[in-house]
Formats: sequence, C-alpha cells, structure tokens
Amino acid sequence: MLKKKSRNGADLIVNCAAGLDARPYRMQLASTLQWIEADLPGILAYKKDLLADDKPTCQLERVAVNLAT
Repeated sequence: MLKKKSRNGADLIVNCAAGLDARPYRMQLASTLQWIEADLPGILAYKKDLLADDKPTCQLERVAVNLAT
C-alpha cells in the first residue's frame, strides 16, 4: 500500500491487490482522502456487489488490473 503524505497526514492511499479490504467503508477517514483500490476485475466486481448498499467515508476509486503480468 502506498501512502502520499500531506501536512495533515495521508491524502492518497493506493491499495494494490485490495481484495475484500473494506477500510474505506468502516474507518472514519477524511472525506477528502483519495483511496485507490487495484485488483483483478472479478474481485472488484464481486466487492462492488457486496458493498452496493454501503457508502465509503472517503473518495474511493477502483482500478481493475492484473498485477501479476
């Protein structure tokens, strides 16, 4: 996981091979924090369905990518 620090802590988190990590939903994070999840398309689609009724506490973006290639 990559964190970009600002004066007040991290303002960007890149979570590679995010799996079913739900921290953007269960933690109290700054609404301005940008969180990027990268994982296989099938995993991200499954996760999106599981969390469809929930709202992340930060700015969440998902990137479908095969990190093994």
